[in-house]
Amino acid sequence: MGYNKEKNWINNIEPYQEIPNFGFFHKYWNQTMYPPFVCLNTMQIMASEWETDSNDIFICTHQKVGTHLTKKYVVEILRNSFEFPAHHGIYKADIGHDAVPWPEVLASQNGIDAFWQFINFTQEMPRVWYTHWIPKDIPCHKVNPKSKFIVVNRNPKSALVSQYFFYKNHPKLGVTPNLEIKDFLGLFVEEKLYFGSYFQFPHEWKHTELNMLFLDYETLVSKKIESVKRIASFLLGNTELADETIHKIAAATEFDSMKSDITKNPRSFHFDASKFFRSGKINDWVNYLTPAMANQIDKKQVEVANRYQ
Repeated sequence: MGYNKEKNWINNIEPYQEIPNFGFFHKYWNQTMYPPFVCLNTMQIMASEWETDSNDIFICTHQKVGTHLTKKYVVEILRNSFEFPAHHGIYKADIGHDAVPWPEVLASQNGIDAFWQFINFTQEMPRVWYTHWIPKDIPCHKVNPKSKFIVVNRNPKSALVSQYFFYKNHPKLGVTPNLEIKDFLGLFVEEKLYFGSYFQFPHEWKHTELNMLFLDYETLVSKKIESVKRIASFLLGNTELADETIHKIAAATEFDSMKSDITKNPRSFHFDASKFFRSGKINDWVNYLTPAMANQIDKKQVEVANRYQ
């Protein structure tokens, strides 16, 4: 499959808007700001016709909260537990879009037929997607009650710093090169960026009745064995992994190991890992945010949390 075979990349789809003075090419779906990679007409078709299956697994994250790390956990657990055909991306330990696509981007970039083809191709095996939705934005007609949702959250101060560098380096978003972190903080706190409010994201998921496992990035980084066991239990039920397999999977999710592996063999991974795998640390934000900036984020987090009590 793949979105752009020549460049292994995704392309902007016009028309789209931008934030004055800052760039951030975007469009809106269901009142949520999306990057310019999606076709709104295609998403409407998905929302009208797509019904998820019992074998669908969704990795649901806001941006820069450990999406690729979570994909690695899931792919390694599944490839050590099921027999995938040799031409399947998961068989090859791929965490790129051939193995774990972003559904609305797959459909928008390759056409809706490619989306249905991927579903048919993965009919008799676990099918993994990654998304940045909140529940109200899922572009499907019906969610199967047995579909699984792995939701990951992260300290918003860490997410802000990671998003800041990611967006500035992203070649498709038109972000002003001289964007300063204090200006980005304003957009972040005022909830004017992609995929809706970062602060509302975990609360929106916690207030659903979907078949969900809730994780946090900090645990995925610092407690590897525990994370493998929790995710495996959710995905496999009573099937247990051997201790040797658990430790092998944990080792494969180490930051340096992932970065080296994807740099040497990107498969269908569409980012330059040497450039976009930046830190992998838990508290890197202390090097970039002043106490006043950190306090501004903390106040916003408390304010939003109070809305859900």
